[in-house]
Amino acid sequence: MRPGADHGRARSLAAGVDSRTEEVSGRADVIRAVRVDFVHARVTLLAFPRDLWVTIAGLEDQGIYEQRVNAAYVYGDLYRGDGMGPSVLAQTLYANFGLEVDHYVALTMGSFAEAVDALGGVDFYLDKPVDGRSQGLIYFDAGRHHLNGDQVVKFSRIRYPDTDFHRIQRQTQMLMALRDRALEPENWAKIPGLVKTFLASTATDLSSAQIASLICLLPKVKPEAIQSLSVTREMTTSWTTNTGANVLLPQVDRIRELVAGFLRGEETSAISD
Repeated sequence: MRPGADHGRARSLAAGVDSRTEEVSGRADVIRAVRVDFVHARVTLLAFPRDLWVTIAGLEDQGIYEQRVNAAYVYGDLYRGDGMGPSVLAQTLYANFGLEVDHYVALTMGSFAEAVDALGGVDFYLDKPVDGRSQGLIYFDAGRHHLNGDQVVKFSRIRYPDTDFHRIQRQTQMLMALRDRALEPENWAKIPGLVKTFLASTATDLSSAQIASLICLLPKVKPEAIQSLSVTREMTTSWTTNTGANVLLPQVDRIRELVAGFLRGEETSAISD
């Protein structure tokens, strides 16, 4: 990701994979495009719900045509070879919604938890309780919390009794809290070790130098210069497949318009459910 490659801007696809092992293989249950503007020190995030029902790109020869978007990652590894999950996911997002990216980053829940623990956990405030017990996770009271890596992962996975749209909002809040934690002075000395750990446990085509440039940019990006966008409930229609799966049919034109604005770097109010 070179600042001069696109007039000081770069676009990456970030995927959180549901693997419980060190291997970065599985379904991409967290999918976000990230646009970094090095010139103006701005970052824009664009979230895609995991249950979007889409055409999976390039797997017609395997008899695979439509599926949840999060399945594109695991299908890439299964049918195109190890390490091809990010490519098939990126191709799928481009074919359906016109998303273009330059790089990718994919990490497991375990590697994300390790990064949080390396920062000493994260402080987080909830204005209302979040109950994950129906998923075998944790009940979080309203109020202030100090969460370790395992607790952050469990919190970020909760999607019942509400929806994946609410989960996306909670994940965004958590990312902002992690940014604040990373910028605390006592954590700066940990950055070189974090980069080394990150590269060892993450699938990415970013080099150490490119990751270092992103880290150097982080203190310059003010909270108001971070924009969080999402495909919203209004851009989808709930649908049940013939196998009984509850999925989201995308309103393709509306999502393509959202993606086009993201790619152009349009400054808009954050879009939420």
